[in-house]
Amino acid sequence: RLPQNPSAPYAPRHTTTKVAVKYEVPSLSGLCIKFLADNSDSIVDLSNIDERSGVMLLMQIMRRQKLTVPLARVFIRSFEGTALGEGVKGLDLYAATPVPMPLDRR
Repeated sequence: RLPQNPSAPYAPRHTTTKVAVKYEVPSLSGLCIKFLADNSDSIVDLSNIDERSGVMLLMQIMRRQKLTVPLARVFIRSFEGTALGEGVKGLDLYAATPVPMPLDRR
């Protein structure tokens, strides 16, 4: 213990302030969907996942503009007879393909 000296400068005591940080832990299914979307060029079959997860995966892939005709065929084949399979069948993928801007307009 330090000696009490009234002429010594005042040293404030250390205080701890608690700050509430809101952090949400991602779900395991969310992490799996993200992993599949990151590696969508390697997907050859989706028949082992449920339709809800398939919809989430399709949304992630489309948001990243990574849906190709071969990948759409995988979705159609894997979810045949479901609303997801029929929905992918009805997509006009060629209309959604980004067209490069002409050189004179860049």
